[in-house]
Amino acid sequence: MTEATISITLKINHALENFISHDMIDREMKLSIKRNASIDFMLREIVGLSEKVKPLILVNGKHADRHAKLKSGDRVTLWMPMAGG
Repeated sequence: MTEATISITLKINHALENFISHDMIDREMKLSIKRNASIDFMLREIVGLSEKVKPLILVNGKHADRHAKLKSGDRVTLWMPMAGG
């Protein structure tokens, strides 16, 4: 990791398996990404998730917006929103 990058942890729930690579599902991944990267950048450039897919995003256990900036040490979890009741 250089000064221009930060380290985050990413976990993607299995409900998103139809939208991304299977080797990224249900495992905790340590990633080095560029400093000041947004969640949207991570989703598009690293995860490969289409903008049409709207996952539920948690950063450090709290809901987050796609445009939020990531900080070193953040723990990001992606879930597929479910309908029902």
